[in-house]
Amino acid sequence: MKQILIITLMMLPFFAFCQGSRGFITKEAGRQKVEAEQKIIKEGVLATSGSLKLKIKTNKGEGSVAYKEGETMTISFLVNEPCYLRLIYRLADGKLILLRDDLFVSNQEISKWVQLPDEFECSAPFGYENLITFASSTPFEKLQTEEENGYMVITSALENVLNSTRGMKKATNTKSQKVEDQILVITKKN
Repeated sequence: MKQILIITLMMLPFFAFCQGSRGFITKEAGRQKVEAEQKIIKEGVLATSGSLKLKIKTNKGEGSVAYKEGETMTISFLVNEPCYLRLIYRLADGKLILLRDDLFVSNQEISKWVQLPDEFECSAPFGYENLITFASSTPFEKLQTEEENGYMVITSALENVLNSTRGMKKATNTKSQKVEDQILVITKKN
């Protein structure tokens, strides 16, 4: 059985207006849009059903953390067996950025916190954002991406990406596992 673990870091808004596709929208309309997207992220969260376990944390810890403009965030992970990691970052404007895909975690890296070499600076736009981390005992199916300003932007909708990663796949002879977890992160302007 394939097992994937997903951890979500969510970032909350600290501004009165959100920028939408037609200019600025009210705080209430922005809040409703964000709540709908957060519901999509939380629906279908995979519970730990096998032996694969994953935890993530930032340099400010686990649970609810806050970052101000200009501060840097580092991400560390802890797994209990060799696996592949996928890190997706959902920006406040809804774009999905593929930070890492099929990052292999070896036997030497299990059962201890491992920090990714990347640092991420808190910058505009501020708002609800998510870092979603998946762990799988087998490689992930490829996502459709386009390069934009040095980032790999996922071209599929959030719901489609989550469903394709969480969903059932054709059974194979290899046992694979999936699981999921979440962490809250808050960003704000100085």
